[in-house]
Amino acid sequence: MTRGCNLEAGGIRLRLRQGYLHTAVLVVAVVLLIVLDAPREVRWVVGLPAFLAAVGYLQAATKT
Repeated sequence: MTRGCNLEAGGIRLRLRQGYLHTAVLVVAVVLLIVLDAPREVRWVVGLPAFLAAVGYLQAATKT
């Protein structure tokens, strides 16, 4: 069984842009948390942009 692509080129570009955006947010958040010497309990917030970046990249790569 072959798997079809349910995203057009515009959808793939959108997912990639979302992945890039969330990666940038992740990097900024990590740097700020390190510079501000945030407590460990607060550092978990970087998980959300990391998750969203991964989802964007994976959707673009698998075209789903």
